[in-house]
Amino acid sequence: MLDEYANRLKEEPGAVAVIIILPGGKLPFKKAQARALRAIDYLVNERGSDPERIGVMTLKKKRQEFGTELWLCPFFPPEELRGMYDGIVITGKEAKRDLH
Repeated sequence: MLDEYANRLKEEPGAVAVIIILPGGKLPFKKAQARALRAIDYLVNERGSDPERIGVMTLKKKRQEFGTELWLCPFFPPEELRGMYDGIVITGKEAKRDLH
C-alpha cells in the first residue's frame, strides 16, 4: 500500500502526502503515532520521497477500530487540518529529525 502511495507521490510532483492515523481498538495513541513515524521513515529512506512533501496527522480521539487514511493533496494546510480533525500534525521533516 505504501509503495503505491510513494509511486503516486512521485507521479504528481506538485502534490503532498497526508497520512492520517486513526487510533482505535487496543492500539494506544503512542503506538499509533509510532506507526506514522515508521511510515514516514519508509517513504523517505526506502522510497526516496521528499520529507518536505509528507505530513502525518494522528487523531486525538480513539475510535472502535484502528485505521489509516492516505491522501494526496494539492497543498499541505496544517492549520486547516488541525481544525477539521482535532489532531496533531507533524511533517516528514520533523519526523525525520525525531527518528534519528
